Amino acid sequence: GGKGKSSRVQEFKGSKVEGEGLVFEIRDTGRPFDPTAVGDPDLTRDADERDLGGLGIFLMRQYMSDVRYERRNNENILRLIYTPDEYNYHNPRQ
Repeated sequence: GGKGKSSRVQEFKGSKVEGEGLVFEIRDTGRPFDPTAVGDPDLTRDADERDLGGLGIFLMRQYMSDVRYERRNNENILRLIYTPDEYNYHNPRQ
């Protein structure tokens, strides 16, 4: 995760969890990187004037119901939770 030393996804799994919806979990052993701590990109600036990066994290936040991160046993664990409902199906989060 993050810039710098590359890491490989060690595990990716998706499942349907009662009461939570669809849960996607991604684990890697790269350096600690918490995507939930990254600020949103400045979308008021033209694309060629913005800093590189951050749009993928921004899109995760817009389309997922919840994004959770934890560092445990030298692993980055990212949980993306999608609960289908009328709101996030038709309109991404604002």
